[in-house]
Amino acid sequence: DILENDDAMLERSILAGIQARSSGEVSNRLRGTINEQVEEILGTTVALILKPLNALEEASDMLLFGKIVTYAQLGTFEVLTNRIQEKNTDWSQAKADKVAAHYINTLLGTLPDTWMSRTVREAGSALVFARNWTFSNLDILTKAMTGGRKGLGTKVLSKEERQVIGSMFGKHLVKGTFGLIAANNIMQYMFLAITNDLKKRGLLDGAQSEIHSTFSNPKGHRFDIDTGMKTKTGQPMYLIGPLFRYMRDYFGFGIEPLKTLYNKAEPLLKSTIEQITNYSNWQKDEIASDGHTTWGQLKLRAKYFVEGLTPMRMFQERPGKSKTKFEWIVPFLGLWIRRGAPGGPIVDELFRWEEKMGIEQEPIRNQISVDLQEGNFQKAFETAAESGIVKALNGLELMLMRQAVPLTYRMKVMSDSNRALFLTHMETLGYTEDNIKNAVQAEINASALRGD
Repeated sequence: DILENDDAMLERSILAGIQARSSGEVSNRLRGTINEQVEEILGTTVALILKPLNALEEASDMLLFGKIVTYAQLGTFEVLTNRIQEKNTDWSQAKADKVAAHYINTLLGTLPDTWMSRTVREAGSALVFARNWTFSNLDILTKAMTGGRKGLGTKVLSKEERQVIGSMFGKHLVKGTFGLIAANNIMQYMFLAITNDLKKRGLLDGAQSEIHSTFSNPKGHRFDIDTGMKTKTGQPMYLIGPLFRYMRDYFGFGIEPLKTLYNKAEPLLKSTIEQITNYSNWQKDEIASDGHTTWGQLKLRAKYFVEGLTPMRMFQERPGKSKTKFEWIVPFLGLWIRRGAPGGPIVDELFRWEEKMGIEQEPIRNQISVDLQEGNFQKAFETAAESGIVKALNGLELMLMRQAVPLTYRMKVMSDSNRALFLTHMETLGYTEDNIKNAVQAEINASALRGD
C-alpha cells in the first residue's frame, strides 16, 4: 500500500508538487458544517431524510478522491519518475520528480491553485461544469501542440523541462487515439459477432449484420460501437465506448472547439441562457415555437429545462416508442446509447423536427405503435378498430406504414403547410427535395427486403 508502507514516496511526491490534498476532503468538511445546521433550520424530519443521502455522497467522495485519485497519483508518480530519469540520465531525482508531478496534476485534473489567478478560478467555477477537468483537457492539448512552451504552470519550468512535458503529452494523445480506435473496433467486432450468433439461433430478431470496422459506420457514428441491434422502430443502436472515452473530448476541442466548450458549460447557467433566448443549441432550433399556446410553450420550456439538468431522458420512453430490454439496462451500466435512423439521417432529422415543432401523434396512435413494437398485434388491431382509426383497408394500410416506413407515412399524411416547413428546414441543412424523395424510395425498398 503506497500510503501506508512507503512514506518516503508519499513525501517525495508532495514535495514535488503533487496535489494529494483532494477536493473531496474540502467537500466533506463543508458538508459536515452544513449538516450541523440542517436540523435547526429545516427540522428533524428533513434532517432524517437527508442523513442517509449525505452519508452515501460522503462515502462516494471518499472512495473517488480519497482512494482512487490518490492511489492513481502516487502509483503513476512512482513509475513515471523512474522513466523520466532513465531517459534523462543527467537529471537529478528532484528534477524528475518535479516534471512527473506536473504531468500527473495536468493529466488527472488536480490543478494547483497557483497555476491560475483567483479571478480565473472563480470565473471557471461559475462558467464551466467540472472546471479543473475541463481546464486540464484544454491544457493537455495546449502543451502537446506547443511542445510544452505554453500551458498552465509552465512558467516555473525550465526550457528543458517544458520540452519533456510537451513530448509526454504528445505521446499521450497519440497512444490515446490508437487506444480509442482499437478498443472501439474490438468491442464492435465482438458485439456484431455475438448478436449475429444470437440471430442465427433465433434468440434475437433481425437480419445478421456484416461485420465491419467503425470506419464503415455512418457519418457521425465513427467513434461509436455498432451493436448490431435495433430499436423496435428499426433504428440502429450504437454504444459510446467505455474505454478511452476521454479522448472524445480532445477530438471535440480540436474539431469543434466552440461547440465542445458550450457543452462543458455550467448546466444551470447554460439552461438559463437557453430559456432566455428560447433557443436550444443542441436542437439548433427554438425550444418553444410561436405555434404553441402559452400553456403549451410553458410545458415545453419546463420539460426542456428539467431534461437539461437531469438524466431523465435516459429513463423515460418517448411517445409512441417502446424500449427494448437492452435500452432499459444500458443506463444502469454507466453507458450511453446513440440511435441512428431507420431511414438514415433524413428520417433522424424528421423525428427531431417533429419534436421541436411539437408535432405529436394522437395518444391512441402512440399506444397502437407501442403495441405493434411489442408484438401485441391483436391488441393493436382491436384498439384501432374500436377507436375508429381503421374504418377501411386504407386506414389499416396507413397504420402499418407508420410503423414500417415512418418517412413515407409522414410525407403522405403531412399537411401541405407542415410539409413546406419541413422542406424549408431540410434545405437549411443542405438537403434537396430530391434527396428526400430518394430517402423515401430507399425506405420502401428496405422495408420490402425485410418483408414488412
